[in-house]
Amino acid sequence: MILPGNKASLIRKIRQLVDDCSISMQDRANLCATLKQWQYTGSPDGDTAIYNRLESHIDRMSSYLYSPVDLRFQMEFEHEYPERILKMGEEAGRYLSKKLEAADIDLTFGEGVDEALVNGSSVLKLMWGHDGLKSRLIPQYAFGVYKEDLNGLDKQEVLLETTHITTYELWRRISHLPDAMDMYKRAKNHAKSAPNTEESNYFHSLVLSGAGNVVSTDGNGLGPGGSVNVDVNSVSASISPEARLSLITFHELTILDDQAEDYTTVQFVEPDILITPRGKKQNLFVKGEHPYVLIQPNRASRYTWGRSELAPMLKLQALLRDRMEDIKKIMGLQYDRLLAFIGFSSMNDDMYDAFKENGYISQETPGAKVEDLTPKLPDAAFADINEILRFLDDVSGFQNILSGQGEAGVRSANHAQTLMKTASPRMRDRASIVERQCAEMGNKAFNLLRVKEAQTLWYGTGEDEKEEFLLSAIPDDYRVVVDSHSSSPIYEQDHQQMAMLLMKAGIIEGDSVIDLMQSLPMRDLLKSRYKLIQAKKAQMIKDHPELLTKGRSSRK
Repeated sequence: MILPGNKASLIRKIRQLVDDCSISMQDRANLCATLKQWQYTGSPDGDTAIYNRLESHIDRMSSYLYSPVDLRFQMEFEHEYPERILKMGEEAGRYLSKKLEAADIDLTFGEGVDEALVNGSSVLKLMWGHDGLKSRLIPQYAFGVYKEDLNGLDKQEVLLETTHITTYELWRRISHLPDAMDMYKRAKNHAKSAPNTEESNYFHSLVLSGAGNVVSTDGNGLGPGGSVNVDVNSVSASISPEARLSLITFHELTILDDQAEDYTTVQFVEPDILITPRGKKQNLFVKGEHPYVLIQPNRASRYTWGRSELAPMLKLQALLRDRMEDIKKIMGLQYDRLLAFIGFSSMNDDMYDAFKENGYISQETPGAKVEDLTPKLPDAAFADINEILRFLDDVSGFQNILSGQGEAGVRSANHAQTLMKTASPRMRDRASIVERQCAEMGNKAFNLLRVKEAQTLWYGTGEDEKEEFLLSAIPDDYRVVVDSHSSSPIYEQDHQQMAMLLMKAGIIEGDSVIDLMQSLPMRDLLKSRYKLIQAKKAQMIKDHPELLTKGRSSRK
């Protein structure tokens, strides 16, 4: 795409691109609001279901697909390099893992997986702030692309991020510009006169960011924005229009610029205020890269935003809700009783209340009787519930063996492990997809560290002479990958068995076993201790070679 050089033409082009990329935002926001209601209440209308399987399913599925507990990255290279470069790559992977953990980016990615399972996808943005590497999660309904029939973000001509900022945030962004005050006044005046419908996506993000908060706008709140009340029967919210008066619509476009042979970052504030570029086009992230990672466990062919995990479960959840309500009503009648007073000539409310209180009633009319019309709970009521739950487990991919429950006919740990492997390929495939997306995040984060940070690193055991290097010294043909499938707990048992098998075969030693073990505490310390133990053993054999001879003789 070629951007006009004239400012007026450029602004017209940007406004057209914003309209093109945001065409489906409102529809996606409405859909995500509905899905969020289903997730937290088990119903589409906000009335909390007695038994909601959707929220627990999302939590369980997310835990299988991704866990930040032991997330580790490593470097791979396209070409073969000497041991010095490989050690640099090993240390760089360890450093990247620690930086992502220190900035809580691993946790943010996990939140993105949760959100993507519900909404179909979410977007993680990597940035460089005053304190270094940081990230922000963008809901997919606040993000737009040029062509929605393409999978992934790398193929897009234009990426659009729409947010709403305060006047103070705007001033911090533009205060260094020569016409800052004029831009500030125009943006502030536009925010006050903007129609209510312009910023609906922002309020969708407010509503969907919570689980069950309802915002009161009846004028009786604690302030101009209303008061927040908690209502377990609703997750819908209406936001006071006064809340938007000080908010300014801010667009950030990442455009594939043919003239610059790179991405050009455009920051634009409604109605017509251009922040960047001003004279010189530039990519505010890293040359040749955009800062966004699309998190999408359920990919959909020829559709950017993916498919919600809840889609095939909604009707079954609705059926479960209805059946539980039916049981509740009938069981309530069982306690209250539905009685017919046949032959009673003067039955009234007072007599009925006395009957309920005393437990008996007297009537002289011949043939008078009290008949119990209370409906009985169907014999198959709870069997019906169990069958619906079985259907939900089947649709969601969680059979008993994957849910941590016993399976009929399983008589040994090996048998259970075999069943686990045959039952989990579908989940493993999706865990692999999430792992690829996590590795993409690692690549972008490492590219940013290489450009922005001049930290000196070193490798060695601690007793050897230090070998110092910079991240920029690592060859350009590197690729960041997730180490040992450490992003997903579903592979943990496989790695333990594989590590022990390779060690028994003499293919690997103790330090490699430590690397392959997931969720292992103090990994670096254990590896250092293992190397010291091995060095002491080697020195002992060198000083006393007769020990080795005695050991061979005893085995004979």
